[in-house]
Amino acid sequence: MICAKAHIKIVCFLVKKRHKRTQKLLIEIYNYIQHNHYNKFFGYNINRKYRLEVIIAELYYFSRIDCSYESFLGTVNGKSLNNYAIYFAKHDIFNKVKNEILDKYLKSYKKDTKILCTDTCVITNKQCINDIDNEVLSTYNDVDQKMILKRHKLLKTIRYPKKRLSKTDNTKYNSVLKIGRNKMYKNKKTLKISAITNDSMVPLDVKVFNGARYDSILGTQQINKLNENINGKYLLADNFL
Repeated sequence: MICAKAHIKIVCFLVKKRHKRTQKLLIEIYNYIQHNHYNKFFGYNINRKYRLEVIIAELYYFSRIDCSYESFLGTVNGKSLNNYAIYFAKHDIFNKVKNEILDKYLKSYKKDTKILCTDTCVITNKQCINDIDNEVLSTYNDVDQKMILKRHKLLKTIRYPKKRLSKTDNTKYNSVLKIGRNKMYKNKKTLKISAITNDSMVPLDVKVFNGARYDSILGTQQINKLNENINGKYLLADNFL
C-alpha cells in the first residue's frame, strides 16, 4: 500500500491541481478494486506487466492531458491503458466508487444547504452506437414501448425506412435514445453531462443524458431525487428555462 500511495502521489503532484484531494480519491479507487477485483489485478499471472496503482495513476494522468491512446507516452502502453479503461467502464468501477464516497459524505453532511448549483456540458459524439436508455423507456406505456423498440430494430437494418413516424411518435423515439441531435450544435449527435453541486462545490449528482433534452428537464429530475437527502433553499443555474 505504501508503493501505491507513493506512485499516486507523484502523478498527482505532476498535475499540480488539488493533488491532496485527488490522491485520496485515487486511493479510494485502489481500495475498492483490491476488495472487489482481487484476482484480476493481484492474483498470480506471469504475463502481468503493470501494478494496479500504476494503472490508476496513468488513467488519471491520461484524462488530464489532450492526446489519443496511440500517442500516449507513459509508463503504461497506450493500447493496454485503453483495455484497462474499457474494463473499468464495463464493470462500472468509477461510478460505484463515486456512490460509496458520496454516501459517506452525505452521512456526515448537514442536509440543509443554502445553495444548489447546476450546469451542463455538451459533448459531440459522431461514431458512438446510439442505443436505447431503458430507464427513460420504462416511463412510457406498453404500446409506446413496443412502437419504440420496433422502430429501433428497423433502423438497425434499414437506414432510411419508407414508413415515417408521426411527430409525436418521432419525439418519443428520440427521447429514449442515449444520443440526441442538438439544434444549438448544428443538429449534430450529442451527449449532455449534467451536474449538481452544493455550496461547498461537492458534486452531489452527475449523470449523462441525451443531448437533445432541455437543461430544465434534466435539472428538475436530478433535484427531485436529491430532495430526499438534501434540502436546498436556492438554485443557481444559467439559462435554466
